[in-house]
Amino acid sequence: MKIKVCPVCSKEFPCYADEDGRTCWCELFPKIEINDALDCLCPDCLTNKVLEQGYSQNEIPKIESEKIVLIKVEEIKGSCPIFHKNDKIIIKNAQIDLENTVAICIHAIPSLVHFALALREGADPEKLGLTTEGDTAYMQCPDPGLPYTHGGTVIFSIKMIG
Repeated sequence: MKIKVCPVCSKEFPCYADEDGRTCWCELFPKIEINDALDCLCPDCLTNKVLEQGYSQNEIPKIESEKIVLIKVEEIKGSCPIFHKNDKIIIKNAQIDLENTVAICIHAIPSLVHFALALREGADPEKLGLTTEGDTAYMQCPDPGLPYTHGGTVIFSIKMIG
């Protein structure tokens, strides 16, 4: 699975194209002409394009979206032996997607997973006190870094995809 950004609405969504034997959700839609510059579209924008080209709502598949949480390393204060900037942890439904997750740190994951699950179920990150605005939460690992430890503090963003 890849996380793509829709060129029309800028929403992130999962793409399963080119995975071993797996059909991407978009292949269930009627085949339509799309400007090559647009690449892949999110389910909402693809639905709109299909409707614009004369298909009826009945011809559009009902896509059950997976609940995908993207945890991304935004910043590292000090050093971290596990993560690098932009590394990702992906949670699909109720499990960590090990094929698309770069690394897991036993110090960071307990702090992150409780809030990731709350966001997955629709909790507002602003009401949880994890952001000043928007739908992306921010947290950090518990390692305080120098002079207390040899590690560093990693700042993570957490948000729903799709």
